[in-house]
Amino acid sequence: MEILIRAIQEIQHPIQIVVNCGRNKRLDDRLRNFSDIQHPMKVIGCANEMDSWMGASEHFLEEGVALRCNHLPALAYKIDHLLSDIERLSRMK
Repeated sequence: MEILIRAIQEIQHPIQIVVNCGRNKRLDDRLRNFSDIQHPMKVIGCANEMDSWMGASEHFLEEGVALRCNHLPALAYKIDHLLSDIERLSRMK
């Protein structure tokens, strides 16, 4: 998860990050003490209102993205590219 958080910190557009750690207290503690963040990040534990969090988000990444993306530095570039393409972004909403 930390690798994914570091990768998306490279995004140039203003974003807010919400990380759900579930019941993983060690991950929760590590992310709350994360340094060198460029974007506001809220770390939540086990949340009963995940449908509300997901409904409020425009984009959703899961930890599995880090496992499927063979080049994480490219992830920030691709997200920035998508956020720059207003027409494509509006079609996705």
